[in-house]
This record gives sequence, structure tokens and C-alpha cells, in this order.
Amino acid sequence: MYRLKTWLIGIALVSTSLHVHAQTLCDPNGNVIVYSNYDGGYLNISVDVNIPNLKVGITTYEDCEITLSGPYVGNVTQVIYAGFQGDNMHCNPSPLTVKINGVPTSIVTILQYPPATWSNPFGNPFIICNYSCDSSSYQGGCNTPDQIVHFFLTQFGGTLRYHYTQYGCWQGTYTVSNGGNCCVGANIIQPQYTLSAYFIASSDSVCIKELVTFTNLTTNTYPGTPSYLWDFGDGTTSTNVNASHAWFLPGTYTVTLTATESSGTYSSTYSLPIQVVNCVPTALPSLQMSDIIFPNPAANFLWMCGLLVSEPTHARVLTSRGASVPLSKPIPSGPCLQTEVSFLPAGIYVLELFTDTRIYRFRFCKG
Repeated sequence: MYRLKTWLIGIALVSTSLHVHAQTLCDPNGNVIVYSNYDGGYLNISVDVNIPNLKVGITTYEDCEITLSGPYVGNVTQVIYAGFQGDNMHCNPSPLTVKINGVPTSIVTILQYPPATWSNPFGNPFIICNYSCDSSSYQGGCNTPDQIVHFFLTQFGGTLRYHYTQYGCWQGTYTVSNGGNCCVGANIIQPQYTLSAYFIASSDSVCIKELVTFTNLTTNTYPGTPSYLWDFGDGTTSTNVNASHAWFLPGTYTVTLTATESSGTYSSTYSLPIQVVNCVPTALPSLQMSDIIFPNPAANFLWMCGLLVSEPTHARVLTSRGASVPLSKPIPSGPCLQTEVSFLPAGIYVLELFTDTRIYRFRFCKG
């Protein structure tokens, strides 16, 4: 790294430790701000603009101490330092190590020269420093600005609000309202992360007080672990990865799973209706079994007649092992209803027919 410092010494002679803001905003709605230099020093950032879910990235070659303050510092949700962490003491005074103040330690990450996520032949393959807004000429061993921006957007997600870069030591206070001086790399297409909420239920038609289990099959390629929120449609919720629930009143309830990626920027939802019925046994004294469902054994179709025709129904069958198999909704066929069972293997089943107010159960054979 001695060659790096020697190559840059000429720039150091014409650089000034005083910062001059160009008030450049790459995206006024962006939530990612980046600061970079070579010499490190004491970087004081005043968050004087109300930016929700604000992310802060810092890169230096030498040690630096970062302090965040201001009326909206509570909006900062993540801070990442990535650099070489040299100890050449270029500033007066110079920090003894990399340190970040003013925000909870739980949102702070300090990385020592992590691999770059964007390749540029003029920049270093590791994130170590940046001092200019030039991405098309050799940077003396430092990174190009597009490498710096791509790295932090890859870590954070979100959109670049501004990047402020300089060579010399950080001095004074840098206010967020002043913006930055570089937008190179802001429009690089970021990795296309995906998050898709999805779950399956042990049953979509149950009796009152019958427990339904929900298996979370959400897919996620965003960094970190998603958070989950289950809404069971009756005013109750859960934040477990998988969930189970029972309802105490009949009706159709919509169960919704909301998955949110770790930075809180993107969410996905998936919903499934669950029908809950009052399973009080219903007496049918005037009907024979052959008047209700036939043929029995069945081959391809079951017909259901009698009182069942007068109420809208849907159906499922239970196997001898207790597994639930949904059937297509019964359709009118003359004075009866018809449902297909041709896909069932031969065996003994329990047919369940659901209406808005009750459930009927009959045993039948599939030939």
C-alpha cells in the first residue's frame, strides 16, 4: 500500500481538508447516502432532513471516527463502514481505530476491505478507499466511485440519494441537506432481489375450534432474514415463521401472510380464504343412504341428492390415514349434485360436504 500513498501524494498537495458541498442529489427520494475519502479522520454527519429508513455508507483507507447527530438521526436504520482501516495517522489528530457513534450498535457493521461487488479495471477488487468522482481512469489503488456505490446499494437495497467524496481528512460537520458531489454509479442496475410470500394450510374448510396449521414457504433472495406477520382475519395476528390458528365463529376468514425483507424496504403478501363452519351433527331421518350419495362403491362420479341439493356446497374427502383431499365444487346434475372422484385410488373414504351453516359426513368406497 506504500505505492498507493506515493502515487497519490501529488493529489494531497493540491487537496484541502476543507469540504465544499456541491449540493448534488442523485435522487431526492433516495434513502442511501455515502461518504468516502482516503485519509480518514473525524466525520460528523448531521441528519437535518427527514428521510425515512436512512442508510449510511462510509469508505476510507485510514481509520476514521464517525458521529451521527441531528434532529432526524433516529431515522437511520443501518450504517456500514467498509475500508482498509490503515493506521498511518495522516490527520491531526487521527483516530486510533474505526468507531461509529450516535446510533445503536445493533445497526452498525464494520467491514475490513470486503470484496467489491462491481468490477472496474481502474479500481481495486476490494473496497478500500475512494477520493474522486472519476470512474474512467486509474485510481492509484483506490476504488472507482461506481464500485463504492454499487457495494453499498448491494448491501442496503434502496436508492442512492448522494455520494460525497474527497481526498483529505474529514473536518467539521457534513449536513445531509447539503447533499454530495458525485452520482457516478447511481444508475447501475442493482442485483434483482426477490421476495415472494407464500404458505399452505393443513385445511381450508374446518369446524369451529378446529386448529389449522400454516406452513411458510416464502422465497427470499434479499440479504438477511425476512420478518413475518400473519393476519388471521379475526383481529388476531402472529409474527412466527410458521403459524397455527382456530376460529370460534362460523364464516369465511382471509388469512394473510406479509413477508418483509430485513432492511424494511420491500414486502410481499399472500392470502388464502379459510371457511369455518358449525359442525353440529345434522339428522336426516327421512332419507336412506342411497337417497343421499350414490353409487357406492363409486367409480368416476358421486351424486348427492335430497336436502343437499338445496344448499350451496363444496366438498373434500378424508383418507383412512386422515389426509385431506379437496374435491372440485359439486355441480348441478338434474335433481342432484355431482362431484368427480375418478382420481382417487381405490379405498374407503369419508366424504365431507360443507354448506354455510353445517357439514355432512358420509362414508363411501372408491372402486
